[in-house]
This record gives sequence, structure tokens and C-alpha cells, in this order.
Amino acid sequence: MIDERGEPTDAYWLDRAEHDAHAEPADIEPAEHDERAIRTRQWEWLAAGMVRLYLSEIRTVDQTDPVDYSRRYHLVLCAMQFACAAGFPVGIRLDPLQPEWPLVYIELPTGQVSWHMPQHERDWDGHSTEEKYARVQAYLDLDDDAMGIWGSG
Repeated sequence: MIDERGEPTDAYWLDRAEHDAHAEPADIEPAEHDERAIRTRQWEWLAAGMVRLYLSEIRTVDQTDPVDYSRRYHLVLCAMQFACAAGFPVGIRLDPLQPEWPLVYIELPTGQVSWHMPQHERDWDGHSTEEKYARVQAYLDLDDDAMGIWGSG
């Protein structure tokens, strides 16, 4: 699986990816042979690790710079995304005592955690469902330089 230049071939990388896909987590039952179930459990395991990483960072930000709200909000949204991927229930509810500050929740195996979050800065612009998906498609059609990320443009 090494080519004439001594470089790994595509077959090598595919074999390596297949091997690595089955290497973790160690707690997968050997008798479990359903490929989709194994991969789902691996993604959930990876996502749960990312939740831990983001929650740790949120705690650090809250302890070191409790008024750095924009950083905390970003971290909370990332934690929610990975919590959802890990199979943890997540959601948003309005706080009846502070309806201008929606609450976001993550149901961890150790109990519920929540944060007040800011409302979106802009009001709804009145777009229809069709217009929404036209905007999504227009964004998907952009090349890397025009996407508004990557530090170029």
C-alpha cells in the first residue's frame, strides 16, 4: 500500500480509516457487528468528549472573565451542538421571569444545566420558506473565498 515514491496510497488511507473507525471507543461490544450502530456509538462517544471540552471552557470563561458574554454564548452553542450529537436532550425555553433572555438547556447524564442567552440581534426579515432555502442554496454555491470565512477575500 506504499507507492513507488514511498508515499501511502489511497488504499492505505482507506484501510487506515476503516481500522481507526473501529478502534474506539473500547467499550463497544465485540459481538456488535452492525456497522451503522458501531459508527453511531463512535460519533456519540466523540461528541460527548467535545461536550466535556466545551463545558470545561465555559466554566473557565465564567471563572476568569464572567462578563465575556459573547465568548460564553459561542461556547454554549457549540456545547449544545455536540450534546445533541451525543444523544443528550437539548432545547430552548423562555424564562417567564426574564422572557427577553431565553434559556438553553443540556440534559447531561449528571443532571440538567442551562444558560440564559441573548435574543437574536435582528428581527425576522419576513422571508418565506422558499426564500429561506434559496438563500441556503446561494450560500452552498459560494466558493471558499466568498463564504465570509477562511480569512480571505
